[in-house]
Amino acid sequence: MWRRVHAACGRAGVPPRGHPDGTSGAEGARGRFWWALAGWGAWLLSGCTPIVVSPEQIAVADMDAPREGEQALNILAIGTADSEGRIVLRSTGAEVARGESIQIGVMGPGMLWGAQFMIVGVDIPVELVRFAVTQGGGIESQPAAVLRIDVPADAEPGLYSILVLRFGRYSIFTGGLEVTG
Repeated sequence: MWRRVHAACGRAGVPPRGHPDGTSGAEGARGRFWWALAGWGAWLLSGCTPIVVSPEQIAVADMDAPREGEQALNILAIGTADSEGRIVLRSTGAEVARGESIQIGVMGPGMLWGAQFMIVGVDIPVELVRFAVTQGGGIESQPAAVLRIDVPADAEPGLYSILVLRFGRYSIFTGGLEVTG
């Protein structure tokens, strides 16, 4: 006895096993086989990976399931704090010197619980401080995240891209962080 789980798709459950009209007998078996084969093909083509678990085994997975009507994921602006401590967002990115730490704001649709942030291609740590909602600026409020970035003293100066990943979707703000030095 075994059970296949939709783990890679972020859903637990059993994929289609037979024809929904409940046919039986030799013709029904052939129909159920082709129906199940078509279901498995669509399931695998959608990027899912089956996991086989027997009764003696335990499977553990850390996964998030997207909610219905999930909005798009897009970094629209990045900014740093002004003299009053407010984060001012711009479409041009942020600047930080080597060996320094900075708090930046990242704004756009999908900057909600479940989002993960990183600097592409380098080992610069990014820590999520909190999620927020923008206010003011003459535009509609947008979800946002406040991040702490610690740039190592030996980091190569240049432009780095910021990536956000959420429920299998991603957005990259190319050149969103400039390391000076």
